[in-house]
Amino acid sequence: MKKLLSVILAVVMVFALASCGNDPKTTTAAPTQPPATQTQAPGQSTEAPAPQTTAAPEIDYKKLDLRMTTGSSGSVLYMFGSQFIDLFKELYPGSTAEVAVGGGVSNISTVSNGDFNIGSTAVPALFAALNGVDPFPEKMTEIRAVFRTDPIWGVAMVTKASGINSLKEVAEKKMAVRLAVMPVGNYTELFARQLLECYGITLEDIKAWGGTVQYTSHAEASDLFKDGHLDMYVTMINKGHAYGTEIFTNVDMKMLPLDAEDIKPLMDLGYSAGFMPKDAFRGVDEEVPIAISSNLFISSADADEDLVYLVTKTFYEHFDDFALTNTALTQLNKETEIFDCFGAELHPGAERYYKEIGILK
Repeated sequence: MKKLLSVILAVVMVFALASCGNDPKTTTAAPTQPPATQTQAPGQSTEAPAPQTTAAPEIDYKKLDLRMTTGSSGSVLYMFGSQFIDLFKELYPGSTAEVAVGGGVSNISTVSNGDFNIGSTAVPALFAALNGVDPFPEKMTEIRAVFRTDPIWGVAMVTKASGINSLKEVAEKKMAVRLAVMPVGNYTELFARQLLECYGITLEDIKAWGGTVQYTSHAEASDLFKDGHLDMYVTMINKGHAYGTEIFTNVDMKMLPLDAEDIKPLMDLGYSAGFMPKDAFRGVDEEVPIAISSNLFISSADADEDLVYLVTKTFYEHFDDFALTNTALTQLNKETEIFDCFGAELHPGAERYYKEIGILK
């Protein structure tokens, strides 16, 4: 009997202990797997993720074919173009790029007809093209601006030995001047004619008065001055210009003053009146009144948008590298002036980049 009671007591104790172990207040439920949409890494926020925007499609660099036309061989613009295409091919592997010799007037035509998709010009040449005035017989409505670059100076430089003191004097005395201008198709040749017209002088007048007119490059003009075969060069140059520096270094030269009142007709053609600073070149001992304009790059309206976008991006993001080659670029405020192309309509690719980085609203 005692043995039976012992067995019964043991069984009761076992059930009592089991009952205590199943107390719902102390039971630990097996973890459940959270829904896949709620999984998160340790330390990650539990807030719902922000909606994802659709990424812009990647640009196929192999489809990029940059054909750029700039200035005359050896010019600052041509050197810029050479530097630009080398960098472009490096940044966008598989792309092709080339630069060709051109002129600020002829580039507008060759870009417009599709021979090139990017080209350099100057504000007065673009102004003439958009308005259909000399040397353009009709309005070039399909040209678009891409970016503005360096300011340029419109000047008339003469040898001190020539005895010329002003363009007024040349006109009044009908002086037999040995003059050089750049070839037709270059915007500096356009400037030369426009400037001389302010004083009532034409290139034919120069010849009629016993002078000569030679169409030369900057390099050829420098050699002609050194050899004593030139009296005057009417052209456009910029700060630190290599051939301007060479001419003033090797020959005793001076800049003729272009007083604002005298050159007032230029103000309606894309120029402004300003001053060349003292010591810009050897022998420039004081500020000289001159005409001022700006270089810029253009494309046709139907140029590939991705190409123009990357051309703009390349210039903006590597601006300081280009300024090492062309120091005149340091006079441009890239945050506020690079897209300000004097009223010319921007290409959609350029506009897209400027808006993307927030400098154009």
